[in-house]
Amino acid sequence: MGLLYGSLGVFVTLIIVLYLLISPIFCAWLASQKGYSTGAWFGLGLFFGIFALLAIGFAPVKTAKAKENEIEFERQRIASEKEKEEQEAEAQRLKAEFANIAKFRVTKEVALQPQPDINSGIVDWLNIDETVICLEATVNKNEEWAKIRTEKGKEGWCHKDAVAEA
Repeated sequence: MGLLYGSLGVFVTLIIVLYLLISPIFCAWLASQKGYSTGAWFGLGLFFGIFALLAIGFAPVKTAKAKENEIEFERQRIASEKEKEEQEAEAQRLKAEFANIAKFRVTKEVALQPQPDINSGIVDWLNIDETVICLEATVNKNEEWAKIRTEKGKEGWCHKDAVAEA
């Protein structure tokens, strides 16, 4: 009698193990055939067994068009997020740029140069008391330079000591 219970116990254990292995594998296979996520359905098959198998069995087949729509929707969502981030970054940049705009006046006649370098050429000449806008400042070869825009719209660099706040 002990042998019968022992053999029956092994048989029941074998059936349970096979059930636990077959349900998730078959769920994953069926999901892949219908166009669904195999990993998700493997997990569902592991935890819910026959119920997950029935659910994926009665689930409709995803068509190629449905998959294309899903991919296109995700692509548009990502593009929209990137565009929104770029617009916000541009708005922040412009806000910071215009917040720091202050009018300056030229204190001595000086050359407006294309680069912050004395040897970069001349764009224009700035006259004393001319009003300019300082766009940025930098240091090159231990000299302080200011990038400015004139009232005529010309942009260039001049020594920072040639301009003062108006």
